[in-house]
Parts: sequence; C-alpha cells; structure tokens
Amino acid sequence: MLTLGDIAAALNRYRGRYRFLDVFADDVVDLDAVGWVQQDSAFVTTATEFPLRVETLEGGVLRFGIANAAPSSLGPAILGAALGGAIGAATETKGAVVGGAILGMLVGALSGEVVQMNRVMALRFDGTAGQWSVYDGPLLNWAKERLAP
Repeated sequence: MLTLGDIAAALNRYRGRYRFLDVFADDVVDLDAVGWVQQDSAFVTTATEFPLRVETLEGGVLRFGIANAAPSSLGPAILGAALGGAIGAATETKGAVVGGAILGMLVGALSGEVVQMNRVMALRFDGTAGQWSVYDGPLLNWAKERLAP
C-alpha cells in the first residue's frame, strides 16, 4: 500500500519533468489520517515535506501534485463522499486485472512553461523496497488507459 510520503517521493523525484502522479484510490492507506483543506475542487495537505494537492478523477483515480502554496487555513476538510466513491470505483476499475501490483502514472510532462498532458510515464511501486521504478510490463497499455484519463 502507498502512503502520502511514497507519493510525495515520486513527485519530488520527477519534479521538473512531470506535474502529476495518478494512482488508484484504494492503493493509498493514509488519506483519511491527515488534515486536508479544500481548495476549489481539490484538497491540499501539509502532512508531507511539501504541500500535496489531490483531486478525484474518473474510475477511482486520484491525481496528486505539488501544491503551489501551503493552505492558508489548517482546518480539516472531510474528503468523505469523494473518497469513498473513488475507492469503490478504483476497486471496480481494477477488478482482478492488476492483482497485487501498485501502479502509478506520471502525467503532464513539462516542456518549458507548457504542460503536455498527453505525455505519461508508468511507474510501479515496490512495497518491500519502498521504491518506485519505471514500469513497462504487460499491464502498461491497460494502466495508460485507466490511470491517465
């Protein structure tokens, strides 16, 4: 399972190259254990080394990015219905296809000041080693279709 720290590590490692990391909601264990502040249609937390922003996408996918600024108010926001719906959708989307693999998709390659949303790079998380690595296995096309809507 992924923690917010694992997600922050991947975003930090590829900072300057990719803007977002998309993961399935049911793979993240500590979403409800930290304080969140709602900002527009997304939520921001300062529970990691830099502020993380998350928004829900179709199919139970959560899109994480580095927030531009820490939230001005640290009052908690309840992810509640959005999170519950995303976790259920993720479980349904993945079905038995993924097995125990934890896959992520870096989205939005940076080219100068322009974010190219059609540029993606698949990652796989090794929970034992606690590391991300580039993924090009048999689920690559499936992951691209499901994780980068």
